[in-house]
This record gives sequence, C-alpha cells and structure tokens, in this order.
Amino acid sequence: MSEPDEGEPRVTLDARVMMTHRTAMTIVLAMAACVLIYVGIGLLNLRGGTLHGSSSNLRVPLYGAAAVFAMCSILLRRVLLLRFRLESIAQRRGAVGVIRHLFRVTLMSAAMAEAVGVIALLITFFGGDEADLIQLGIVALVASLYNYPRLGTWRQAVDYFTTAAPKAG
Repeated sequence: MSEPDEGEPRVTLDARVMMTHRTAMTIVLAMAACVLIYVGIGLLNLRGGTLHGSSSNLRVPLYGAAAVFAMCSILLRRVLLLRFRLESIAQRRGAVGVIRHLFRVTLMSAAMAEAVGVIALLITFFGGDEADLIQLGIVALVASLYNYPRLGTWRQAVDYFTTAAPKAG
C-alpha cells in the first residue's frame, strides 16, 4: 500500500505528510470553531430565555459526560501515539500507515473534544447557566488545542518510524 498505483501520481513522503497534516489541521480548527458557535448559540438561548429548563437534574450527569469525553480525548491521543504502537504500525503498514494513524487519532480526539462543546450547548437546555456553558466551552477548546496536529512532530514521527522499521511488504 505504500507504493502508488501506476495511474496515481508519485507523491513524496514529506508532501504526503504535509497534505494530511493540512487536512487534519483544517478539520480540528473547524471543530474548534463549531465549539465557539455552540457557546454562542447557548448564550443566545440563555439570554433569550427560549427553551431554558428550570430543572438542574441533568447538570451533574452532563458535567460527568463532559469530563469523560475530555479525558478520553486526551488519553486516547496519549495511548494511541505511544512509541511501541507507532513502531508496530510502521512495521505492518509502512510510512503511509503511520501517516494515516496520526490522522485518525487526531480526528477521533478532536471529535471527542467537540462532544464536550455539544454538551456545553445541551446544558443550557437542561438547567445550566452561563457559567456552566463557558466552563464547558473552555474545556472543549483546551481539549481541541491539545489535539491540534503539529507538523514538525508528524514529520519526526514518520521519519523515525519509517527509517527504524523495515518496509511493509
């Protein structure tokens, strides 16, 4: 899979890393922008008084779910990017496999961080106030920024794991 087909143009490894990184970066930034939109909608909801629930029975479970998503977002990234896991992927799938793995992990972690933003919006419908909304919005943005892909790190990982591991066959 690391060799392109005859009809496919040859792309250098560094160019592939840059293209994949740019795509991941765009998606992560779009998800972070969505979190800001969720917070804005939540603020409009709270100030407009539309559909604002008076019961706070769901605040604690929503905070718990947000905490789980935020921690899973960070832990998933930490666990799936461990050295031995990347070595295994490089041995089985080569450089392209490492690039794809970096991309998938970034997307999964960013999606979990965005879920915290959705919970921030939901809390306004179930008895939450402006402080709840802003706190969860900040947590979502911090988790998103933690998951922001770094091009230099991606290049180093691909270079290291492709030169250290034998080519996938």
